Amino acid sequence: MKKNITAYLQLTMGMFLAGSTVIAGKYVMDIPIFLSQAVSIIFSMLILFPTAHFKEGPLTKVKLLASDRRLLFLQAVTGLFLFRIFILLGLRYTTAVASGIVMSTTPIVLALFGAVFLKEKIHKQSIIGIVIGTAGILFINTYGRGELGLGGAWPLIGNGFIFLAVIGEVLFTILRKKQSFSDRPITASAFIMLFAFLLFCIPAFYQAFYFDWKALDGVKLAALLYYGIFGSAAAYICWLSGIEKVKVSTAAGFSGIMPVSSVMLALFVLKEKIVWQYVLGLILIIVSIYVIIKKDTKLGNMAANAEGF
Repeated sequence: MKKNITAYLQLTMGMFLAGSTVIAGKYVMDIPIFLSQAVSIIFSMLILFPTAHFKEGPLTKVKLLASDRRLLFLQAVTGLFLFRIFILLGLRYTTAVASGIVMSTTPIVLALFGAVFLKEKIHKQSIIGIVIGTAGILFINTYGRGELGLGGAWPLIGNGFIFLAVIGEVLFTILRKKQSFSDRPITASAFIMLFAFLLFCIPAFYQAFYFDWKALDGVKLAALLYYGIFGSAAAYICWLSGIEKVKVSTAAGFSGIMPVSSVMLALFVLKEKIVWQYVLGLILIIVSIYVIIKKDTKLGNMAANAEGF
């Protein structure tokens, strides 16, 4: 049970921080996409590599199978490179709150992908929890669309990019479950960041020549620091640590925290009003997580009792 609680806390924090990057992304819109992400990943690696060395041992002694290297690279492609490009492209055409509507599909998409690619059985109670959570997320995200200005410049294009980001995030989680290199989540996060940096650095190097560095004020720099340290390093450590301890159908329930985080933080940061619909939606999210956790705990206790016999 203690192991489950730790996993739940890690998944919650991982998704909360991931959702907060939507807000951070709004503050770096004037910086070219590849350049902003390369800089934020540098900040992330400055935290991850020393932490991995002291917490999990020297990186030079890590033995990675060829399959693990491929999976780490694919996680960098889906969970960082494509996810961030699509998020930032989407935010150019839609709003932070509107993006939460599309991100609301994450629990359902993750559960379905887990069933298809990992052959995980989705239990009835987990389905009920996911449906309740999705209802809560949609309740938060669809109320007052006109008041919050959810149209954006080109909402259909922007929301399409956000949905592609959701697919990238889901594939990242699926690929993680296929990886044998699972006992060193901080080290895995460091390698993923390194691969992502290599993907970003070539176009970023080109963009750096044409960028007016005087435009990088304190607010934008703070957003990049937050993106790298909390939205990247801390978020990926938490999610990778938690996903190893639970099934994808369980993680799907917690993935609903990401769009809730993006919407609630958008309301606070952008000074939007909080209405009772948001409170009700948040209650539904909490109920959905409880339903999923309860089922996960029952299965864990059954397994423990079986081992006792």
